[in-house]
Amino acid sequence: MAIESMAELFVYELSVALDAERQISRILPLLSDTIESEQVRQQLKNHETVTIQQIHNIEECFRAIDAKPDNVAGEVPRAIKRELHAFMEHSQSKTMLTVFILDTMASLEQFEITSYQSLIRKARQLGHEKCVDLLGKNLEQEMTMAERIQDVAQSN
Repeated sequence: MAIESMAELFVYELSVALDAERQISRILPLLSDTIESEQVRQQLKNHETVTIQQIHNIEECFRAIDAKPDNVAGEVPRAIKRELHAFMEHSQSKTMLTVFILDTMASLEQFEITSYQSLIRKARQLGHEKCVDLLGKNLEQEMTMAERIQDVAQSN
């Protein structure tokens, strides 16, 4: 599909965000099972709950603009999953795994923050105010999650 308008680009990027959040929601429980730190495990479970809400917000945005998601894949979560598996082959230390997971999650949050900022800008340009509100909620949650991850990383 050739993307030739801002509306088509918005749907494409929103579709990528939806797929990325879905992938993240599947990765987080797996990470939680590998962590010994109860504080980090709780943070990952909280992140999973927030991610599920973000998926619902994106789906609601699609309904608000009467569009269907494109069949596209968010490649960043896939790359992060591969990177985590590669790291686990290089280290058996649970402590180092916890640090690596927290650092990886912090990087992912920054990517998501930037993605939501871009989506909100496009939604505003297109007059999709409902999407601006929904994606704004996701952005706020991502910013809060980034702060929480940094706090947990500093205490571990």
